[in-house]
Amino acid sequence: PVDVLNITENLHRGTTNPIDEALSLAQLMERTQDNYTDLAKLIGRTPVWVQKRLDLLRLPDDLRSDIQQKRLSIASANQLAYISDHSLRRNLVTKVIDYGASANTVKQWVDQLLNNPKIIAFTPTAVTEYIKDNPDDPLKLQCFACGNDVSPEHLKSQLICVKCDNLLTRPS
Repeated sequence: PVDVLNITENLHRGTTNPIDEALSLAQLMERTQDNYTDLAKLIGRTPVWVQKRLDLLRLPDDLRSDIQQKRLSIASANQLAYISDHSLRRNLVTKVIDYGASANTVKQWVDQLLNNPKIIAFTPTAVTEYIKDNPDDPLKLQCFACGNDVSPEHLKSQLICVKCDNLLTRPS
């Protein structure tokens, strides 16, 4: 009962971050042996909300940390979790933070990566090495920002074409 009261108060106050909320919910669920629906009633939330919070605990550690430190939104982290390559995922996280990319933009980037096997195989360093080793290959990759097909030598390290990079980095 004391745990329920503390968790409920913290949830309604909004003073805890989503990962800490998820950890508290998981502990409470374990202690009470409640399912999502019963736990939701107990704390005054919907079962879907409880399930989504608990699902955060399945995210890779790096993304959970980014949510805790308020660098990433839950929606962006959930999209980035589809990228299993840690190095590539961290590169994307940096771009999301640097450009303030919305969750919809992150979804588009992730969809592009997952739907284009050539992109997944190429980290920015690998693209440079591939071009040197295969100068006659007509390889085309898509710019993350505009989606246009671009030859790799015209992509910046973040897989954004020069034109989009100029638009994104131009002072407002």
